[in-house]
Amino acid sequence: MNNIPDEAAFTASKRIVSLVQSLTEQDLLIVLISGGGSALLPYPAPPLTLCEKSAIIKTLSRGGANIFELNTVRKALSVTKGGGIAHMTKAKVASLILSDVIGNPLDIIASGPTVVNRDPPEAAIKVLQKYNIQITDKIYQSLQVGTAPKKEFSHVSNNVIGSNETALSAIETSLNYNGDIPSKALILSSSLNGEAAEVGAKIASLAAVLTNMIEGEQKADLLCEEILQELCIDINKKSIIKDTVAKCQQLRCPLWLIFGGETTVTVTGTGQGGRNQEMVLSFSINIEKVKL
Repeated sequence: MNNIPDEAAFTASKRIVSLVQSLTEQDLLIVLISGGGSALLPYPAPPLTLCEKSAIIKTLSRGGANIFELNTVRKALSVTKGGGIAHMTKAKVASLILSDVIGNPLDIIASGPTVVNRDPPEAAIKVLQKYNIQITDKIYQSLQVGTAPKKEFSHVSNNVIGSNETALSAIETSLNYNGDIPSKALILSSSLNGEAAEVGAKIASLAAVLTNMIEGEQKADLLCEEILQELCIDINKKSIIKDTVAKCQQLRCPLWLIFGGETTVTVTGTGQGGRNQEMVLSFSINIEKVKL
């Protein structure tokens, strides 16, 4: 699966729209929303075709657009996104949401099919212009449809039941209570972002510094605040990191570094694979260069 929709997803979206429009005020619509929902619920605002909209999203994605930029455009060029699903029914709507977006903004997760789109009409245009996408008459007409004002939804309840933070907390708990094997785990950031290759290299640098601190080959005072900022780590966590390193020295146990977030890749050739693969590969290459 990737983030570009296909005809099968479009066919499914049409059936979903038909079902939603058939509901009455006496019905209850339960909507399950998670990461990947933007690609699985495509319904381009006319006159734009699925192929044309997909080409726009692909260009943005390959150009390094982040999830906020991508979904700003997706909402503006869609019938179903940006509150479209909720707008087309009078039934009570209960959305159960698994968030994969930093900060859990409801209108960005899966492009917010049950959340009012409060983006100004020009927001999508600015993103398209930033990535040098020509705004044709067809795109402009679709924007007029997709960004048509929608009333606030009094019949909708949006509920985040799982998120980045939820997963990170569970991972930390699992690693800190790993049976008879002592270990320490530390959530460093839930908002990691940036170019995947650069992020991987920075994590390698941090891992090398912390390893040397644990082994007593480097003083804690040399923990650079700049690299913490670059990895979206709260500077206030510096003391927590030092304390955890000290415990690892005392217990002679490993330290797990936990990150959550979403990186991007600016594709310059015909490369294959995903962002996490690129980040991990970059980490592996750079950690090999460091003397541990």
